[in-house]
Amino acid sequence: MKKSRLVPGLFSVLLLTSIAHAFSPGRISLSGNPSEIDFHRLEKALLEKSRQRGETGKYVYIDFNGAQSFMMMLGSSNKYYIASSKVAFISKKSIDDFGRGYCQFDLFDNDYQYVDGVRVHIKDAEATNVCNYIYGVSAVTYRNQPGLLVVVQYHDGLPQGTAKTIDEIGNGYHRFTTLLVLDPHPDGSVSMRQDDSCLGAMNQIDTLSVARKRLAECSQ
Repeated sequence: MKKSRLVPGLFSVLLLTSIAHAFSPGRISLSGNPSEIDFHRLEKALLEKSRQRGETGKYVYIDFNGAQSFMMMLGSSNKYYIASSKVAFISKKSIDDFGRGYCQFDLFDNDYQYVDGVRVHIKDAEATNVCNYIYGVSAVTYRNQPGLLVVVQYHDGLPQGTAKTIDEIGNGYHRFTTLLVLDPHPDGSVSMRQDDSCLGAMNQIDTLSVARKRLAECSQ
């Protein structure tokens, strides 16, 4: 009699444990496997969202970074897609003259419908930010919340936004690492926000490994 009561009780405990594990808010994983991502469809969804944001025209350049775009799992069953891109505004004088630009991360659901997005804000180059490359993206759990560590390269602009000498081209670049926190909601939507409270708004962290170490120290 006691044994028959124990089995359902044990089953309930295991079920609750399984559910808690599946929907644990901090669980996150990334995959760049082409068999799990329709990159053509993801880029198309990104370009459509960029059009809706008004990022269109002859002098706007949108570069979809497939190497740093991923299928993302939150818990064990909530699937999303992260699209990484660079948006640059080109001078009317020359296609080689890139003025302001920024790095963008957009989140899409399992049907490639837009969920949320965030533009990387680099404080020390606020007025002339030209973010020109996304170097790395990594999944992290920080203080029991899922997030993305991202390393970007930028320069703080040139006088009038154009190089005057050959030596100015390709020089003066910096790297910056930020944490993009993901906030899952009960309806399945997810919001993204930039959080530099640990890494620092003006950090020069250029590798994911260093950023992970800093986050671990902040969590202690």
